[in-house]
Amino acid sequence: MLQAILDLMWQSSYGTLTIDAICERAGVKKGCYYFFKSKSEHVTEAILDG
Repeated sequence: MLQAILDLMWQSSYGTLTIDAICERAGVKKGCYYFFKSKSEHVTEAILDG
């Protein structure tokens, strides 16, 4: 999922990034997103790990 975030951010921007797009790109159900408190926390994790 973290790679999906990075890929989507390179294609557009943080402002256009949606939870639905992240989950679709990663091929996961939306419920898995709830391990993170917010979109910004999830993006930060992707950047730090990527």
